[in-house]
Amino acid sequence: MKKVLFTLAAVAISAVVFDSCKKGEEDPFLSLRSRKARLVGEWKLSAGTETYVSGGATTTTTYTETQKTETAGSNSVTTGYTSTIKIEKDGSFSWTEVETVGSVVTTTTNEGTWNWVGRVGEAKNKEYVVFTVTKVTQASGSTTSTNSCTGGDCFTVTWRLKTLKNKELVANIDGTSTDSGGTDTTTGTMTYAQ
Repeated sequence: MKKVLFTLAAVAISAVVFDSCKKGEEDPFLSLRSRKARLVGEWKLSAGTETYVSGGATTTTTYTETQKTETAGSNSVTTGYTSTIKIEKDGSFSWTEVETVGSVVTTTTNEGTWNWVGRVGEAKNKEYVVFTVTKVTQASGSTTSTNSCTGGDCFTVTWRLKTLKNKELVANIDGTSTDSGGTDTTTGTMTYAQ
């Protein structure tokens, strides 16, 4: 009888412990890898939608693995596009976007730091990740430019991790940037694969 009660207690405790490991609403029920271990690595954008608001103007962008379509009002433009983010264990990241318009290829590399953000209430620990871009390098043809920032002048992007599996990541995006021209916002949902 004691053996049966001990087994039932162990099963009940295990169920509570394993359920608390699940942070995102579509995370696996059980993973032997920590959330950090699942997040670290190189991720390639496979699909997504994004809304960018700047100065009252709204641009909606849809993404596939190889292109993006930007729509502003009644205007729509499709270009070649890829996006890859490499998230390092040491808290750094490198985010490379390659856009092709005709024969012109523009490569933009955003570098900076990432960190987990604890939230209050229903949001759980390690459900939100903030990326702070401290350096942007853009190369197009033979022209290369680099811009750096510090403190509050840096662009930040917040991901709410909806799904974080070994080979799949789905993030709800929330980004803001403030300068003398005002505040720009970016929201959307992106799906990445390893």
